[in-house]
Amino acid sequence: MAAGQSPQGQQALRKFAGKMKDLRIDAGNPPGSRLVAVSGGKLSTTGISELLKGRQGTYRLPHWETVRAFVAACKAYSDENGVPLRPIRTDVQEWRRSHADLVRVVEGFDQASDAATFAAPLVVTTTVDDQDRKIEVLVEARGSQAVILRSLRPVVLASRLAPWPLDMGPWAVLSPRGFEVNLSADPPAITPVPGHDGEVTPFPFTVTSGDPELFMVSVKMQIWRIYFWHLELDWRQLGRTGTLIVANDGKPFESEPWRGRG
Repeated sequence: MAAGQSPQGQQALRKFAGKMKDLRIDAGNPPGSRLVAVSGGKLSTTGISELLKGRQGTYRLPHWETVRAFVAACKAYSDENGVPLRPIRTDVQEWRRSHADLVRVVEGFDQASDAATFAAPLVVTTTVDDQDRKIEVLVEARGSQAVILRSLRPVVLASRLAPWPLDMGPWAVLSPRGFEVNLSADPPAITPVPGHDGEVTPFPFTVTSGDPELFMVSVKMQIWRIYFWHLELDWRQLGRTGTLIVANDGKPFESEPWRGRG
């Protein structure tokens, strides 16, 4: 079963789509072609249709960047045409929280089992340090059929100020190994960096049950904030595609700055 295809997942996705439909109507009900234009090419008419109506009646979990582009396009259209919108209707942080809640419901973050892991043809094992600043992600296929790992991206769910004194010395940014995640960027970014062999290798990768991949992810962040986040791993196998949430035993990573040592 693909992520979000359970009755509960579809109900949550349909509700979220309804919220986006309401925003479009409140913004003056712009045609899809106009939203594409004001988004600067970040949206497509087909993508908007699937976002609001699903594909053949079935909804899929939308990427955050698509949702953000849709909200920004609605706001741009309403401003352009003098249609008043309350600020909360297009507040990016409010939409970000709603999308994060949607991800947790659909992928099973608020349930005992992880629906995304069950759906994907992959086995993922994560190992983290005590402050979630260095993360190892081991990925292998469940069966004999190879799986293509298309991309990996970080998603920040929330952040807050760190409550303790900080050491501003050489621990502010860790030395990267494999991939470096910048949680302070907007949007958060992941960049390939030299591995143990000195080679820089970007996605995609291919894994099988006997030939896994190990990703060494180091975190770069504002040293006075604590970040709650996860990784999204896009995969493809025999024409099927999906997105797997990579987290810490079903919970978001909680990356902290290094505490003062004095």
